[in-house]
Amino acid sequence: MILLPFRRLTALMGKAHQESPYSLDPASQILAQEVGFAINIVSNHTPWKSECLVKALAAQFILKVLNISSTLYLGVSKDDSNHLTAHAWVRSGNQIITGAFEYEDQFKCVDFFAS
Repeated sequence: MILLPFRRLTALMGKAHQESPYSLDPASQILAQEVGFAINIVSNHTPWKSECLVKALAAQFILKVLNISSTLYLGVSKDDSNHLTAHAWVRSGNQIITGAFEYEDQFKCVDFFAS
C-alpha cells in the first residue's frame, strides 16, 4: 500500500475550490464518458478494492492526460446509524463520470478540485 500525506494528495487532485466548465465539446464529452465506463469495468477486476476515491483519482488523472477538464468532488453524509460516510465523484462537462448519480444528492460537498 502506498500512503501519501493528504496535502500531497490534494496537490495531485487539481486546483482547490475551483470547478471545471459545465460544457464540453461533444467529442470530449463522449471520451470522458468512455473513461468513466472503463474505470468502472477495470475496478471490478483489480486485486484490491477500488473505492470511490480511487476511481475518482484515476478518472481525473486520465482525463487530465487526455486534456479534458474535470472536477473531483469530496462529500460527506451521515448514515442511518449517525456515522459519518464519505464519497468522491468526478464531473466532466455536465455529466458525472465516476460516483453514481443517485449518491451525489445524499452527500454534502466539502471540497472540490478542478483539473
